Order: sequence, then structure tokens, then C-alpha cells
Amino acid sequence: MGSKDPKKLIGAIDAKEVSLDPETAKMLGGAFEEAWALLESSGNPLTRPPHAEETREQLALHIINAARHGEREIARLRDSAVALIEASGRTVSKT
Repeated sequence: MGSKDPKKLIGAIDAKEVSLDPETAKMLGGAFEEAWALLESSGNPLTRPPHAEETREQLALHIINAARHGEREIARLRDSAVALIEASGRTVSKT
């Protein structure tokens, strides 16, 4: 998942795991963009290399999974994805 474009990231996951209509894919992409922007603006170290790619994938997968279970509110999708990353307990070693 080397793309930094959230729509391409969501699209790549969509192609592999779940079929989404264009409106839903756009909504999920919006939730993803907002979640990523919040994490970046908070200075979360998991948004920087070498952790950014894995963090982006976790965000996208969480948002898609929540949508598969019926969540359609962008704010809830965004907030739950951000909370997942913040509470993940992953640590970043200082190099």
C-alpha cells in the first residue's frame, strides 16, 4: 500500500476485501483524510516514516471495518480510527 492518496488507499483495500459503491468509498475516503489530518496535526510520531505507511493502513482498515458493521457517520469513523491509533500502545523508538 504505497500510495499517499487516501482515495487510492481505500480503493486498493476495497479491491481486495470489500465491494463499495462510489458514494460510500468517497465517504470512507473523507473519514480517512480527516483522521490522518488530525493525527498529523497532533504531532503523533506514528504519522512519520518509518511508521506512516503502517499507520495509514491501520486507519483505512479500521474505517472500512466499521463501515462494514454499519457505521456511516464520518465523525464517528474518523474519531474511532484516531482513538485506535492513539490507544494502540505502539511505541516509537527514538533513533
